[in-house]
Amino acid sequence: VTSKFRPDFRPGPPKQFASLCGIMFSGLGTLFYFVNFDGHEYVGCFFMAALAGAAFLEWALDFCLGCEFFAIGIYLGLIPDHVYRIYTSTRQEVEDSWDYKFLDSNAAEPVKIDTD
Repeated sequence: VTSKFRPDFRPGPPKQFASLCGIMFSGLGTLFYFVNFDGHEYVGCFFMAALAGAAFLEWALDFCLGCEFFAIGIYLGLIPDHVYRIYTSTRQEVEDSWDYKFLDSNAAEPVKIDTD
């Protein structure tokens, strides 16, 4: 049984980068909360609040803050192009494959397109 709603396809590397940022922020928040120095609770709470704020933006406004930082990293040349280059399939191929598998249509089977 599958959902009747078509998924919202998103590119992988920006979302993976955003997930890594979330893991780092939660780890830093936990670390700074438990280490002992003046104001350590505030530093830990800052990281957790930033994580909660980014999660709220994603939920309420469909705005991925980590994805924006990923785009800035590409613009500044901090992220090499082999990180975000498409290797396996294009977005259109993924959507066509999903349509073929989950929708009742008489469409032809999708054909892989070599982009290299």
